[in-house]
Amino acid sequence: MNKRQVLIIATTLVVAFGPLADSIEAQRARQGQARSRVSAKSGNRSIAQGEQRPGRRADRRADRSRQGPAESRRQDRSREDRQDFRRERNDDRAERREDAREDRQEYREDRREDWQDYYRRNRWGVRVGVLPVGYTTVWVGGSSYYYYGGVYYQPGPSGYVIVAPPTSAVITSLPAGYVTVRLADDTYFYHGGGFYSWDAGRSGFVVVRAPLGAVVPIIPAANTRVYVGGSTFYVAGGIYYRPTVRSGRSVYVVARI
Repeated sequence: MNKRQVLIIATTLVVAFGPLADSIEAQRARQGQARSRVSAKSGNRSIAQGEQRPGRRADRRADRSRQGPAESRRQDRSREDRQDFRRERNDDRAERREDAREDRQEYREDRREDWQDYYRRNRWGVRVGVLPVGYTTVWVGGSSYYYYGGVYYQPGPSGYVIVAPPTSAVITSLPAGYVTVRLADDTYFYHGGGFYSWDAGRSGFVVVRAPLGAVVPIIPAANTRVYVGGSTFYVAGGIYYRPTVRSGRSVYVVARI
């Protein structure tokens, strides 16, 4: 093949494939431009996001800063509410205890006044013309007594005389207003200057000797004050009582002289 033929073939190939090469180059150029645009957009987004992140973090910190005092105030209010509730509850409890103490004190004072009135009305040695309706007869060692509501009577001049509860007298039920007295393992019932003990064999309450050391809130009005060894005692119905104070209350302790 001579040079002329080679030149003709080369020219033919250029004419045939030249546009194709131009198309490939153009396509590559367009792809490069597209990648450049994508990279530029990505970079812009990164820059925008980078610029936004600190702002968002600052906003979140600002929100937390704004919420912090509010939350703190809410917690303070809750704590104050709990403290107020505890104070009110403690005040209520203290008030109830004080009311209960005052009620007990008033009850004791009222009861003491009732006893004092009872003993004044039924003072030993007082004479009455007639016996109360509903009295019963109680026999003790061959002697008769008349009993009603915790009070014992015996015949006397111009009627009857109120006397101390006679030892060994038996009654079927305790009078109203009696006081329970516990001493060691024994239980007694005190009323009108007499001590009673339940006697199952006799099916009733028996008047017994005053137990030594028994504590009672009041003694009969018909009492005599005596001094023994520099101490003060009260004698009523042959029983010696020593005055004292227990738990802030005046009481009397049965003593032996």
